[in-house]
Amino acid sequence: MLFSVKSFIITKDLITANIENDTISILPGIGKGFFGTGTTIHAGSKPICVIADLFNNDLYQDLAVANFNDDTISIFIGRGDGTFILNKNYKTGVSPIWLAVSDINNDNIKDIICVNAGDNTISIMDGNGKGGFTTTSSYKVGKFPTMAMTGDFNKDTYQDIAVSNFESDSVTILIGIGKGAFNVTNTILVDKRPRKKSHPKTIAVADVNKDGLQDITIGNFGTNAGVSGGNSVMIYFGDGNGNFIKNQEITSGVRTSFIVTQDFDGDAWMDIVAINNGSDNFSFIRGNNDGTFGQSNVYAVGLGPHWASTGEFNNDGIPDLVTANIDSTNISVILGNGDGSFLPYSNIDIGVNPHAVSVGDFNKDANQDVVTADIGGRTVSILLGKGTGAFEDPEKYFVGPTPTAVGIGDFNQDGNQDLAAALFGSRFVSILLGKGDGTFDNGKIYYSGASPHSITVGDFNHDKIDDLAAGNLGGTEVSVFLGMGDGTFNTAEKYDVGLWPYSVTTADVNEDGNIDLVGANFGSNDTYILFGLGDGTFNAINRFPVGKLPSVVSIGDFDDDGHQDIAVTNELSYTVSIFIGVGDGTFYFGTDFIAGGRPTSVTTGDFNMDGKNDLAVSNWYTNDVTIMLNNFK
Repeated sequence: MLFSVKSFIITKDLITANIENDTISILPGIGKGFFGTGTTIHAGSKPICVIADLFNNDLYQDLAVANFNDDTISIFIGRGDGTFILNKNYKTGVSPIWLAVSDINNDNIKDIICVNAGDNTISIMDGNGKGGFTTTSSYKVGKFPTMAMTGDFNKDTYQDIAVSNFESDSVTILIGIGKGAFNVTNTILVDKRPRKKSHPKTIAVADVNKDGLQDITIGNFGTNAGVSGGNSVMIYFGDGNGNFIKNQEITSGVRTSFIVTQDFDGDAWMDIVAINNGSDNFSFIRGNNDGTFGQSNVYAVGLGPHWASTGEFNNDGIPDLVTANIDSTNISVILGNGDGSFLPYSNIDIGVNPHAVSVGDFNKDANQDVVTADIGGRTVSILLGKGTGAFEDPEKYFVGPTPTAVGIGDFNQDGNQDLAAALFGSRFVSILLGKGDGTFDNGKIYYSGASPHSITVGDFNHDKIDDLAAGNLGGTEVSVFLGMGDGTFNTAEKYDVGLWPYSVTTADVNEDGNIDLVGANFGSNDTYILFGLGDGTFNAINRFPVGKLPSVVSIGDFDDDGHQDIAVTNELSYTVSIFIGVGDGTFYFGTDFIAGGRPTSVTTGDFNMDGKNDLAVSNWYTNDVTIMLNNFK
């Protein structure tokens, strides 16, 4: 269910509201994160939220359960042995969805706030200290409220309430005036855009900037990634008078459904954990020492960044980035500062939709140039670098239908960089031979297989001649072309690697001195390794599962042990997976890192100049690049 609150950790035990079978499960904690055999109690119809607290002052935890379908709250009294007895069912508003516990009227007895999604109200239930409650008042809030949190927003010692309103894109502020009564004084409009929906679903209350005033953090469930308000966390600073001012908006995962504010890293500043229902992960957002939160690692670029490559475009010795923006007709250039941060991007129009971008020096002037594979046309575009971060106007070369990737090598051994383009719209790879002045002559085309999508260059047979490998996304094969040294290639040898090989790159992962091929299979959700024998052939294959729709891999030594490791983007998991190599061609899973919306490519570089390989991830749906700085120690 969309709004099912599945679990809360209470001391060492775990309690879940099971909306599918109308029960509550209690799992006793046995230490070290493990739980014993649980018990089950029956609740009302469609229990959606459960909360534990002391309702009858006997020092045993009791339970309150919101029953979404029959408009009731069930109160269960704890016996102290992990079992509970039903005390009473209380009528609420329509479709209760969330419960909060607080001492609303300052009588030192716990009361309940019930959020009613069906009639857009909250109910105040006054506790009697014996496990009983009386509904004393009801207040209208926004449309489809989902959560309520309490705090003293105006420093008058009375509890106030903040309510997230899913459909009206707002948070309602109710100021306590004593004796359990409230005034609705303020509405925070989370999203003011016409016909757009942020859908604030979750809120947290804490003093995040340590000024002694309560602040509000809002998690937006969102509808569309990549637009302000959707799939984000917002920070609003309180002014001590019950008003709140927006301070920051931070990109989170897809469909943020729950947030927690707490000092998770022990630095005395609040951090945020956002649970992301749509991307099946959570985002850890580290608090800075000024009340702001760290998302300086995310940089906006053009529309639909589908590919990122590392370069050094202004000759300052600091790595820069370039992205191919598939939903526009430009590339974005982002110049690095050398501390892991980047300057604002600049766009360069190429007149057609680019799918991928590679970096080389095509006119031998020691300034880095870029080439794009133009999926929106039948061309590759050459942009010659000026050495200042700026580029000459693009020159286009015909290659064939739907180019999706371009590799760089010296195929005819004349000292000039040549190009090989994967033509997804055909079954071929196209060659362009460089003249050394930034211009190219057409070479031959070579049959690859079903929809070649990626391409890489390396010397697979130790003859000091560049060879090619292409991943055929329309099938299950990687095609290997051995170079003749005159700009031509032998007929391809094909190797099965898995369903829909999206990418291929080169590395010596088993440290035998031979080039291996590493890539990701879009259809079988795994990564493959083809081990090179050094004679241009490949034999054993190693495959291991990754996230949903893995696309691009990048190779680097991420843990500083001298062995090559793998980073892979998982487009539908919204993550980057790290696999640690042991030097013999085997890998073990390291960790998953949250990226942005639909991460499509990853590239390595030492962006903060500390001698470690960092990652840059292009996020298609959120129009940005995530920088992941390597903190291995």
